[in-house]
Amino acid sequence: MTRRFGARARALLAELAADALSEPRFALRRLGLRLRRERWLGAWERRGVSDGVAAVVRLQRLIVFALAHGMMREDGLPDAALALSKGLPAWDRDAMEVALFALPEPARTATRHGITDALAGRLLAERTDVDALLIASNQRAPLVVRANRLRCTASELSARLRAEGVATVPAALAEDALVVVGHPNVEGTSPFREGWFEPQDEASQLVAALCEAPVGAVVLDACAGAGGKTLALASRARGHIRLVACDVDAGRLAELGRRAARAGARIDARSPDALGDLAAEVVLVDAPCSGSGTLRRDPGLRHALEGAALDAHPPVQRAVLGRYAEHVRPGGRLVYATCSLLCAENQEVVAAFLEQNAAFRQVPLVELLGRERALAIGDGALLQMAPHTHGTDGFFAAVLGRLP
Repeated sequence: MTRRFGARARALLAELAADALSEPRFALRRLGLRLRRERWLGAWERRGVSDGVAAVVRLQRLIVFALAHGMMREDGLPDAALALSKGLPAWDRDAMEVALFALPEPARTATRHGITDALAGRLLAERTDVDALLIASNQRAPLVVRANRLRCTASELSARLRAEGVATVPAALAEDALVVVGHPNVEGTSPFREGWFEPQDEASQLVAALCEAPVGAVVLDACAGAGGKTLALASRARGHIRLVACDVDAGRLAELGRRAARAGARIDARSPDALGDLAAEVVLVDAPCSGSGTLRRDPGLRHALEGAALDAHPPVQRAVLGRYAEHVRPGGRLVYATCSLLCAENQEVVAAFLEQNAAFRQVPLVELLGRERALAIGDGALLQMAPHTHGTDGFFAAVLGRLP
């Protein structure tokens, strides 16, 4: 399996895989720094090293378990890493299942899929499809880009990228989304430099569709960060709304300003303290969350989601949602979104808000999008997307309407 690797590349993979096994949380960050220094690596070897180390990060707990039970040897780690990165077995699957069966839940599920006991326990308490979800979450996420309507259509973007050697196919659900074939450097293309697109997961793009507003309306992105959803809102509106973005991190707002300039988007960026009595037809609260729906994109995150980290988010989310609800005009909409899979960060936050705010009601998505569209991205009432059901990141969104 590693015969196409030179001795130096194999030695590098062995070193970095061992590092990932002992310190998985930040291994990919260190991997990126290291690969930038190792200029001698060929493209195929570079991809193999990168994918192999990522596989070790994803399945670190299972690999440690296999070593402890004599199912593999430490000097076989490079071969195991390459096999796992390709979805191939690195040990006897039947023997592994027998050994795992001896573990109590949630440790069994946590070990099998390389996550913490705390995250496994919460998922098992809430869902019946945990294995399918976590198998999909252990795959490499596709690269999806969003065509910027201020510059082009999705078909125009696809043709331009194809001319630069980048193949794409239309995404299944988001109309401006293209799935990139393979792993080219899309940010090195001229369409990216000219603001024709932004990388953005398809589920994240669909949140913007819940924030449609009439011409001239004020739309507030209350937790804008560096502006992924802000730019999606600007693209959909094509300059016909007044778009305000705020965030507590001035550095991220500065990055939003640079991205907006490239995209040709007009955005009023402010700190939360500078909002004053701003009233908006639509307020988007893309709340800080555990990120449990994004394990495909950030494999190291799975090692950080312990009980205390999971418990920290709901109180913050409830406070943020309550604060920015004050900026919704009567008759307007409050859109609450997270990239979490957990009820405590999603449905329970929404239920607590509605219990304390009689001026708001939940607006089922069927009222906004129609039955077919709403059922394609959730249960008809909420946006609920996941890697194993939609091929996207895990995402949640609810629309809350303020009574006139």
